[in-house]
Amino acid sequence: MTDSELYLQKLESAILHAATTGSPESSHQLDSERCQSPDGLAGACLELLRRRGWGATAAAPTTAASAVVDASSNCERGSPKSIAQHDAVAFYALTTLQRSPLLSCLPPDNGNNFLALRNQLRHVLLATISHVYNVQSMPNFIAIKIGVLLALLVREEYPIAWACPWRDVLVALNLSSPTSNGHNDAVTPGKMACMGLYISFLDAVSDEIVSPAAEDTDGSRPNAQRERLRREQVKDTLRGYTMQQQPNTTQHTDSLSEPSIPLEHTDAANIVGWLLNVLTISSQNFTSDNEEVLAIAVRAAATLKRYLSWIDLRLAMNQNLVHVILMFLGGASPPSSDGDEDPTQMTLLAVECAQCLREIVDRGMEDQKKLALLAELNIFGTLCQLSQLECARSDVAVAGKAGKLDLVNLDGTQVEAVAAAAELINTSGLALIQGWELDPTSQQTNFQMEQCLELVL
Repeated sequence: MTDSELYLQKLESAILHAATTGSPESSHQLDSERCQSPDGLAGACLELLRRRGWGATAAAPTTAASAVVDASSNCERGSPKSIAQHDAVAFYALTTLQRSPLLSCLPPDNGNNFLALRNQLRHVLLATISHVYNVQSMPNFIAIKIGVLLALLVREEYPIAWACPWRDVLVALNLSSPTSNGHNDAVTPGKMACMGLYISFLDAVSDEIVSPAAEDTDGSRPNAQRERLRREQVKDTLRGYTMQQQPNTTQHTDSLSEPSIPLEHTDAANIVGWLLNVLTISSQNFTSDNEEVLAIAVRAAATLKRYLSWIDLRLAMNQNLVHVILMFLGGASPPSSDGDEDPTQMTLLAVECAQCLREIVDRGMEDQKKLALLAELNIFGTLCQLSQLECARSDVAVAGKAGKLDLVNLDGTQVEAVAAAAELINTSGLALIQGWELDPTSQQTNFQMEQCLELVL
């Protein structure tokens, strides 16, 4: 056995000991080794993942339900103990890679091999998730970690060293040609697991790049300026802008007022289009016995909400997208007759869609443009129609056939959906009042005001 193999065996034993005993000494030892390693143990953790079957090109199962264990292990292959050990090692390795310097936006240095390690990490992750069985049997906390690592790779390398991360991840998950024919057999458990992992990836992009936590924007860190620059570059490139500087400079200049490529060809458009496709699939399976499909739709709507505040407004106002959001807004479930007060997936979806609309309405713009946006969304008219008020118009989206959001007969709708609709009315109403004060004679604005007052009085 080589020195490298002995070290990996020792490291793996320390990880398992820390995981099974919760020993502070073992955890401290692992942290000490990570801090002393030039690459933060990134290379060792990649090798640990490979030893556990990650990155294999063959279609053999490599995760959870068929955990790969060393020949020297006394654990039976696939036993609960071996599965727990597999997950513990994988979680430690993924977390250590997340915290390693190769994903810390450090400037290039001829003395390190971070670029090569990032390429290896990308290959290992994409190869692992390319097998549906791996994704379907993967614990949720592992899937979330994979999403975070992919997002951090985007922050490091997009678009220079990794030109098409969104496409590459979709291809690996076999989601590059989504089906929206409405047939239940098209939405298999394996496909839903892959869709869930891609949603985790999009959520991680939002967390790590678009809206990072306060501690991640701390300007006192030595690489904080470079991290901020990379986040801005990624967001601008997503929206189709061409950055006017070299990738390794520290000055950010963006002299373009319009994307340099057609809006429909931007990566942001591809992301929104994929999320719309997920919602469309769910709308075609809009019955109470498709809880798993609706659960994926709830996640898709929650993710969409996080992008609607900063993508191009024309994408946010896409006619098909708005139609599907309004339809699901009206699909809230009535209270359960058996006394179960937990919100159904349909109600949760109505809540997320109400919040999507709030994100659009709450965007900064001139009052006149806000009035035009409110007229196009027709939020008040839709809510009036759902509640069967006389001021409703006939050309608004109809509610899903399995439920209806009723703001008049409150006993007919679960309270979570009613509260979300009330917040939407409040946000939209305040925006309407500000515009109405500028032009109180506008017939269209007055009609919207009438509908708004009918809903709140």
